[in-house]
Amino acid sequence: MRDLASHIIDLIQNSIRAKANTIEVSFTESNQQNELKIVISDNGEGMSAEDITNATDPFFTTRTTQKAGLGLSLMQMSCEQTGGSISLRLNATKGLQIEAIYKTDSPDCLPLGDLSGTMSLLFFANPSINFEFSYSIEKSSFEISTKLLQQKGINIKLPNMYSALSEYIETNLNELFVTRKENSYLC
Repeated sequence: MRDLASHIIDLIQNSIRAKANTIEVSFTESNQQNELKIVISDNGEGMSAEDITNATDPFFTTRTTQKAGLGLSLMQMSCEQTGGSISLRLNATKGLQIEAIYKTDSPDCLPLGDLSGTMSLLFFANPSINFEFSYSIEKSSFEISTKLLQQKGINIKLPNMYSALSEYIETNLNELFVTRKENSYLC
């Protein structure tokens, strides 16, 4: 994967295949710890404890249409290359939570990629799923969800909403990014 947004799309596709109707994606960036923590949590069918143990093995998959599952193993590799880690656990009620930690002061840290376009695409292409997206750097944060948009009467199914939503997310993220530490490799 070339960037973190590509990893996010790949992992969210797993949540969609697991029949999740709520998917939370959060980014928490710490200037003090030179870390980016990404958490993807869903209420899908989850995995067995044995499947969680094997999930980062590139030759393991729960899908019957292929013999390998590279998404989690590639993300684990990209985390570990920076000195970070990845962990998986079952949610308290239902579903799965993936937590990936990247060291942002490592030159091996992947760029963020097009997060605004990625999240807009996911919102737009999956209107029946409640996506909750948040990004925080220290005490500043930005949050958006499909549920909140619907409560405000915004119809994300309209064709012009994709670009409007993408621009809105990008503007808010750019306001956050000015507080990022200069030695961060995230861009």
